[in-house]
Amino acid sequence: MKDLFPPPAREMPAGRLDARRAHLMAEMDGRVRRPRRLVVGGLVATGLAGAVAAAVIVPGDATAPRPDGPPSAALDDARVVLVRAAEAAAARPDVRPRPDQFIYWESKGSRLELSADSVTRKFTAKRGPMIGRNEWLSVSGKRAGLLRESGDRARWLCDQDPELRGYSDVVKDVNRPPTGCEGVPAYRPNVPTDARRMRDWIYREAQGGNSRDGAAFTKVGDMLRGNYLSPAMLAAMFRAAATIPGVTVTRDVVDLAGRKGIGIGRTERGMREELILDERTYELRGTRGVLTEDTAMTRRSGFGGFKPGEVLSSWAILKVAIVDEVDQRS
Repeated sequence: MKDLFPPPAREMPAGRLDARRAHLMAEMDGRVRRPRRLVVGGLVATGLAGAVAAAVIVPGDATAPRPDGPPSAALDDARVVLVRAAEAAAARPDVRPRPDQFIYWESKGSRLELSADSVTRKFTAKRGPMIGRNEWLSVSGKRAGLLRESGDRARWLCDQDPELRGYSDVVKDVNRPPTGCEGVPAYRPNVPTDARRMRDWIYREAQGGNSRDGAAFTKVGDMLRGNYLSPAMLAAMFRAAATIPGVTVTRDVVDLAGRKGIGIGRTERGMREELILDERTYELRGTRGVLTEDTAMTRRSGFGGFKPGEVLSSWAILKVAIVDEVDQRS
């Protein structure tokens, strides 16, 4: 087993609610893993009539001046932070998982629980309990993955199995996984390693959201949270993210593991989805979704009981590793 980065004091990954439940949150995916589409932290307005057809802005140079020295006021510029993150990513060891292995994610967090009135069809949101999450994703997508959540039974992850329909609520024996799985790979070797090509790929792959730029930023978060990216891919992803309009910095963000970081986020229609990067290493430490405005749209979306500035969802990455079997943690 190879740890992709050591587990500092405490950490974790992110989570999103079902796309069908109004594109509300994201707990880790943008990949077509529909039945378990919990993509960490992405908050997109619910009940909107569709994405705004905005033209893709042609990026300029995907690099930005990198100030020398320790973190400073320059880190209030999202472009600078993301380029530094790209440089740090490119310097990491290039560990390639085998097709028969799994990417193991350990995280904890909280997400909103949504319910809809059967008559008015209005959403009501309430803060859910703290959740511990352990997930094993097949590198090739051809082996059944495994999901364990606190307070829940273990589930197989098997997108194409007609009997499981994406996942099973009961795992009778972890040594006897279902066969015939054909899901989305946790590692895709054809993901671009060039910043310009990566940006084109992100916008092409992005789905949903209120605008093309918003969907692109959510796609970046989905890829960072639910996939293994080589150092070159990760560097290209950060550089491409630096060219998405509207991305800004929140300083001194504290994740659920108590670590201080830099929030890189984007706001649309009263919601901000944010990636939390370690302020020294620029590794992804977690995600959060923040309500930024009290509007008619946010109230219709079920957030009437929350005030601007409140964190609606928060996840922290505790550990990411390459392992040989499901249920293997070290």
